[in-house]
This record gives sequence, structure tokens and C-alpha cells, in this order.
Amino acid sequence: MQLSFGKDKLTASMGQSSVFETPTRSEIAYDTIIKKNKMKDFYLLFVAKNSFVVVPKNTFRSSEDREEFEKLFKFN
Repeated sequence: MQLSFGKDKLTASMGQSSVFETPTRSEIAYDTIIKKNKMKDFYLLFVAKNSFVVVPKNTFRSSEDREEFEKLFKFN
């Protein structure tokens, strides 16, 4: 999974374009996230009462990227 942070949305991309696979891309507007939880190995971003996005901590390329994510979503 690759994450990119835009001005007003988070974009998650998975997979590679090939004959056998079509990449998947999801966009989540920051203002639709109603709750967030920090777990041991991942983050949960809730977009509805029973609907959430899982962001694994090992997705980030560096500790600086993860710190920026936590700062953006106010996990600290």
C-alpha cells in the first residue's frame, strides 16, 4: 500500500498495473473522518459508526512519514 497526503484528502493505492492486476485507489476526505484510534500495529480511521479504514504502521517508508501522519490526524 502506498499513502499520499493531499491538501484535503488521503489517497491509498494498492497493486500494480499489469495484464493480471488492476491497481486499486481509495480517496478519503479528511473531513469525513469522525474518529481515530491508534493500535499497536495499525491505525483505524472511522468514516462512519461501523466503517473504518485500517492503515498498517509498516506502510510508512520512514518514521518521519509516520510522525507526519500522526501529527496530521492529531494522534499525539
